[in-house]
Amino acid sequence: MRNTVLVVDDMEINREILTEILSEEYEVKLAENGRKALEMIQEMQGELAVILLDLMMPEVDGFAVLEVMQKTGWIEKIPVLIISSETSLKAEKRCFEYGISDFIRKPFDNILIKKRVKNIVSLFQYQRELEQKVEEQTMTLRKQYKLLQLQADKLKKSTAISLRFWVPWWSAVTLRAASISTGSRDIPGFWRSVWRRIIRSMD
Repeated sequence: MRNTVLVVDDMEINREILTEILSEEYEVKLAENGRKALEMIQEMQGELAVILLDLMMPEVDGFAVLEVMQKTGWIEKIPVLIISSETSLKAEKRCFEYGISDFIRKPFDNILIKKRVKNIVSLFQYQRELEQKVEEQTMTLRKQYKLLQLQADKLKKSTAISLRFWVPWWSAVTLRAASISTGSRDIPGFWRSVWRRIIRSMD
């Protein structure tokens, strides 16, 4: 299970508060701006359980981070929780359009942060487990399909061999039976003929 939280905020006090709130349950990593955050996301994307992202930061702001995460597909694999003093509904809507999981305004409540983070991490963990099960079941079905194809091919070949053997044999029996019914008495010669046909059909 992923257990690392990345806190991205240019204010040191906010990073310290969030670290104190979350450090009991998660390993907390810190980035002071969007540029550093993107470097860390690229390096740790397989380890991150959630990203807590501020919007207003120097160098590279939160919107730019979201844009890169959307283009790379990271935001589909790593949930993002915005923690910002931004009050504009337009800004909030823009964040959700990028694919964030939640939006919390500053000043925030410590208990609320813990609960929101826990809920998001659990939801994405369940989603990842479900996707893994679907992938495993798909692989199993593909293997079973290939096995059925092999068995069908063997059955087809077996049927072809059987026809090759029985059609000449049955033709001989039918023809000879017809001649016997008309008065022929060469019964031993008839079966010798049938046997020779069987041997030839098996060569």
